[in-house]
Amino acid sequence: MKQRTVSNPVAFTGNGLHTGLPCTVELLPAPCNHGIVFQRTDLPGKPTIKAVSDYASSFNRNTTLQQGDTKIATLEHFMATFYLLGIDNLLIKISSMELPILDGSAQLIYKLLENNISEQKEEKDFFVITKPISVEDPQSGAVIEAIPCNTPQIEVTIDFPAPIGKHTVSYRLNIDVTNIVSARTFVMLSEIAFLYQNNLIKGGNLSNALVFTDVNLPENVQHELCSVFNCQHLEITSDSTLNNVPFRNENEPAYHKLLDFIGDLSLVGKPVKGKIKAYKPGHAVNSRFVHALMQ
Repeated sequence: MKQRTVSNPVAFTGNGLHTGLPCTVELLPAPCNHGIVFQRTDLPGKPTIKAVSDYASSFNRNTTLQQGDTKIATLEHFMATFYLLGIDNLLIKISSMELPILDGSAQLIYKLLENNISEQKEEKDFFVITKPISVEDPQSGAVIEAIPCNTPQIEVTIDFPAPIGKHTVSYRLNIDVTNIVSARTFVMLSEIAFLYQNNLIKGGNLSNALVFTDVNLPENVQHELCSVFNCQHLEITSDSTLNNVPFRNENEPAYHKLLDFIGDLSLVGKPVKGKIKAYKPGHAVNSRFVHALMQ
């Protein structure tokens, strides 16, 4: 298989999920063996960071890269898209610290790129899993295991209280990835106040996230959330999503966790050949797994 880059530059603008700040993104072709590299055009000297696990530094509801004082936040959906499309080399210019959340999924990025890819002269370099490896997080109960396999395979299982529940989804080479790239980020209603009070989800709304209604809230809190989400009213149900936002597919939360996992796995810096099973994955344990692979 040959290395890939984009055929033509692509540019768009959106707001970050946590900072709420606008960010213009330019995706530019890059030469063979360049890798995925981010460039902060808003900082003096326009510093760059290569998208590899060496620079993964923070996992508070997203994955952040940091090199010195330069940070790149919430890159997992973008990285998953590049991984699923087999894009190896790319220069990404961004005008702010945090990449845009767009609609909470990767489908807009995927559609922009799926017919805009060029094969390059050099062969792909795979990261091959040659022996079993596992990482656990006793606090959350998460377990991620990998074994040798001739083809890339990833299976993700989520296990949440109602109304989300337990579901398993998977990725294999050459499958239809529509359910993966279209799956939106999600959160429990009971977590919203904490996240907002801790300067997170400033760019969150009901157009870019599923909010599962696991609690009833006092009327004054509902009015405050209307202001946060920039909506006229809130409809809280006992078994579904805030304002009854419909799912894009039956297992959308599980597919989103698979999307996040693929984005974090891509920080290996190469496509991974092996079979991986992830139970209750999250950004922090995903990063520990990637570091274990690299070691």
